[in-house]
Amino acid sequence: MAALPARPPHSSHSAFGQIALSTMTTSTAASGGDLPVRFAGVAPAKRSLVVVAAASLICNPCSIWSGESDRVAHKDDWFRKPCLTADAKVEFEHRLSRARSSRPEYLRLQALSLQEAKAFEEALGMLNRIAATYPDHLPAWIHEGIARCLEALGRSDAAIESYIESIEIMKRHQGVQGDAHTSFASLVFRLGRADLYEKALGYLTDFWDPNPIFPVNEMQQFGWTAILLDELGHSSDAKPPAMRALAATTKQRSSAVNHPKLGLVEEQNKEMQNRLEQITGSRRPTSTSDARSLISAVETAAVRLLRRPSE
Repeated sequence: MAALPARPPHSSHSAFGQIALSTMTTSTAASGGDLPVRFAGVAPAKRSLVVVAAASLICNPCSIWSGESDRVAHKDDWFRKPCLTADAKVEFEHRLSRARSSRPEYLRLQALSLQEAKAFEEALGMLNRIAATYPDHLPAWIHEGIARCLEALGRSDAAIESYIESIEIMKRHQGVQGDAHTSFASLVFRLGRADLYEKALGYLTDFWDPNPIFPVNEMQQFGWTAILLDELGHSSDAKPPAMRALAATTKQRSSAVNHPKLGLVEEQNKEMQNRLEQITGSRRPTSTSDARSLISAVETAAVRLLRRPSE
């Protein structure tokens, strides 16, 4: 099995940062609106912050920790420094100590900026600090961020453990959730960890969404399902989800009523796409109507295949 190279950088939709602040209200967050995250159990006082945090998930569903999509304010904010010099660290800690609320979110946003600047060790330290000091602050996202830093640092075994921790938190709690399950599938496949393929497939089943709002989520969910099924020897079973994933790459609109251009597949992983085309025999939708027909045809089959006990 030829492992895929490291995932490419994902495009961000910086304009959505302004939309999140100007048009997405606390009431939208409280009800869930058309956001692909669950807000049950999120304290009302934190929901305004969750709206901003949710923006990063929508803009970059494949990697909520890329950082750029979280830049919804000015770049010179004290909690968004790409590099923390000795003086900057003193200033950050001083301002953090004076903050009346939202301290863990300031830490999270600073960690995002550090990660974007590839300062993974510093970002990791800050995320671990959140996990230890504020364990109830977006724990699934924090542990997913820890996993991404560890993955970038080449500490694959620790990254796997952190992804699993994030996933298990997602399973226990119905608060805001991330994409650790698809990231876990990507990592174990790229590492060639065949011993974890069934586990990864099971996690995809646990969070299965037959109709993802955003095409990029649709591509990731169905794509990794197809690739893992194929790796496990279920080649014929892998074709329907592979075709569904390829169909998602052709979509020009998402199902988000107010933001139809968000979450489109703009920078497809070519290696992943080639593998999916190999599974389908290079058959893929040639038009929007063809894609829509294909989606309807394979949806039930894909869900049934995932929920079937391993042979």
